[in-house]
Amino acid sequence: MLGFLISRHSGLAEALVTQVELLACVDLGDIPATTVTEITYLGFIFPWEMTVVDWHLSIANGAADTVQLDENEVHLWLVDLNRVERALIPHYLALMTDEEIERNRRYRFEEGRIADAVTRALVRTTLSRYRDVDPKSWVFSKGDHGKPEICAPGTSPPLRFNLSHTRGQVVCAVTPAGRLGVDIEWVERRNSLLKIAERFFSPREVKDLFALPEAEQQSRFFDYWTLKEAYIKASGEGVALGLDNFSFYLQPTQPIIVSFTAAISECPGEWRFQLFNVTPQHRLAVALHAGKATEMTVRLFDTVPLADPFRERFPVN
Repeated sequence: MLGFLISRHSGLAEALVTQVELLACVDLGDIPATTVTEITYLGFIFPWEMTVVDWHLSIANGAADTVQLDENEVHLWLVDLNRVERALIPHYLALMTDEEIERNRRYRFEEGRIADAVTRALVRTTLSRYRDVDPKSWVFSKGDHGKPEICAPGTSPPLRFNLSHTRGQVVCAVTPAGRLGVDIEWVERRNSLLKIAERFFSPREVKDLFALPEAEQQSRFFDYWTLKEAYIKASGEGVALGLDNFSFYLQPTQPIIVSFTAAISECPGEWRFQLFNVTPQHRLAVALHAGKATEMTVRLFDTVPLADPFRERFPVN
């Protein structure tokens, strides 16, 4: 059954409309519109007041603002999940494929389903800021190690993207340049971080980490961890690459340097890395295979897909 709904959710600046396939809901045709106070859709419960209307709206309008993306430039699109209105979730689901929706339903907790829906909507609407493509029309495939790539439509020059999410944040990185990886982490975890470092980091990184004052070690751990995650995602090899087969050298005010063991046939000088504290609780790293380019320019934007205008952040650190 199809419902035609317009939300009067108090948190939205203006009315949002969507066509939703109601999988588990009261039959809107059988009751007065004013009595609809809750809707269950794909496992989400929305405490809305609703009015039944006949409507038509192109979701592609949500990606109308375009952005210039220059060579060897990386754009980071960051979503604070606390700013995402629950009324937007059906709009995000409407952008997703049947396969993506089925995967979304497998998340045990609603928090995971919401983060996944935001992530899928973010990548589709973000890519449509750079190309004249309806967000729903993007088709993705996965490489040998699961890294998502654009399958269709083809773009010229080609776009590369990468995604990451953690508690409270989702990020989509986009570039027209080389291989790209991004990682974001919530830094207030209380795991045995130093034991993880001893097991997975290179001997040089472990030595440098433990040489720091104890109060600085947790922060440096997340510097290394996010950089390593960003690199293995950019490489397309995943964890099979071995986290101890490459080392990062971090010095204040100096570019981040990487070195490789003989197990990795890469040229360290062709890689560019940056670290950001996007919030006091979140560390983000980006890795780009820039080839012979000497610099990587990074711009960071705060956004909520299909909701409000994006805002470029200054400064990004």
